[in-house]
Amino acid sequence: RFMPEGSVAFNLSNVDPYQRGSIIGTPFNWFEASYQYTDVDNALYSLSPEFSGDQTYKDKSFDAKFLLLKESNYFPAIAFGARDLAGTGVFSAEYLVASKRLNNFDFTLGIGWGNLAGSATFKNPFRIISDNFGERVLASVEGGEFNFDSYFAGEKAAFFGGLNYTINNKVNLKAEYDPTITPGLVGYEEPATNINVAVDFKVSNTVQSSVSFERGNYIGVKFIFTDNIKTRNINTYSYQKIDTDSKL
Repeated sequence: RFMPEGSVAFNLSNVDPYQRGSIIGTPFNWFEASYQYTDVDNALYSLSPEFSGDQTYKDKSFDAKFLLLKESNYFPAIAFGARDLAGTGVFSAEYLVASKRLNNFDFTLGIGWGNLAGSATFKNPFRIISDNFGERVLASVEGGEFNFDSYFAGEKAAFFGGLNYTINNKVNLKAEYDPTITPGLVGYEEPATNINVAVDFKVSNTVQSSVSFERGNYIGVKFIFTDNIKTRNINTYSYQKIDTDSKL
């Protein structure tokens, strides 16, 4: 799902071990961009404990999403996107996703590569085009460069999906299947389940909060602050960034 054109959102979330702040913008109704700054509290800033001291690991990332097909009565909305463009590769992933609303239900189903290809995997379909898609090249530790050889690459891909049920104009129930890889040194513990659930509350016209139970291990809390620069009218949508973060 995309926010209305001209919208800006600020997202603050805490799902151990990740504390994340995001700025999300939709300059056009077919394009969304976001910038994340993540603190990982169970990993040190560097591989050297002497250098890191008490400083925890930090990661910056940039995401982009493009609308390919608008939703109609018979067809879902279809989008593709990439996470952690030109970053360290810790959270990098690409995806193709479709969403369809049916009354109070909103269904999402997608295919993910990279960090999204952790479970329920199958052979990367792009390997039919070229064997080069079979190997995913890791980015540099410092990041800052576009790693074109890794986009939509990797031996495997995976399905992900979600369901949103709207109770009323203030409360939404959500569930998702999350195949995200545990990213090793900067990751969370092995998930007890790939199912995440959440309840969203519309606090006001500009503030939305969410409480989630993720991976069978942790309770997460999130706040989203929104406004529309183009019209300066307050947004009244319920926004779920489920397909770019694979987190509720």
